[in-house]
Amino acid sequence: MKFRDYFYTQDIYAGFDMDQVVPDTQGWGSTAGIFAKLLDELKPAKIVEVGTWKGASAIHMAKLCAEAGIETDILCIDTFLGASGLWLRPGYAEEMLKTKNGMPTIFPTFLRNVIDAGLTDVITPLPLPSREAATVLVKRRIRADLIYIDGDHSYEGCLEDLRNYRPALAPEGLMLADDYTFDGVKRAITEFVDEIGCEMLDTGNKVVLSFGRDITGLRDWQAEMAEKRAAMEARKAAAAAKD
Repeated sequence: MKFRDYFYTQDIYAGFDMDQVVPDTQGWGSTAGIFAKLLDELKPAKIVEVGTWKGASAIHMAKLCAEAGIETDILCIDTFLGASGLWLRPGYAEEMLKTKNGMPTIFPTFLRNVIDAGLTDVITPLPLPSREAATVLVKRRIRADLIYIDGDHSYEGCLEDLRNYRPALAPEGLMLADDYTFDGVKRAITEFVDEIGCEMLDTGNKVVLSFGRDITGLRDWQAEMAEKRAAMEARKAAAAAKD
């Protein structure tokens, strides 16, 4: 059963006025190398993304899966209203969220991006706060092979998302958490790992969490990438020394 069939009886993309939205695929870390490796490792039939912004990372994952011949289904959870930090400075929310009459227009931007990418049959939005969405997933007994946590970046919010979405993860599934360099996020992930006893792989700004699945392949890949980066930095330093 596809995600859209759990929540909608009509095609949510049908009749959307593309002319009302200027294309904008801006995102942060939406094409990180860990995505390709993780998708190849899991070959996920179902992906849940918590915090989707304009859909850049979901679109990237969907395209990677298509290129690899992986049939996947992606649920994008977001209020599309912006995080609290965007509203703390006058004018900043208006700029980032492209408000119209005080209302953010990120959701129409998301819809246009998905339509432009030709992925309306793969990506389904669920415009709810993460807590409510997690409740819906658990009550509907929906399980995902990959859950990407990229919503609330505060300590409290991130920890709550990790706890709330753990029951929605398939037995052999993996979690990917973004922005590990943020103090609140790092504290939340560290506490969660200690609390649950799961395995963690730090890939830099993103962290893989395993609750029993063997991630040796991912660890080997991470070590290989680290060696390549170190070698590249060494070559740059040698070239600079010659100059």
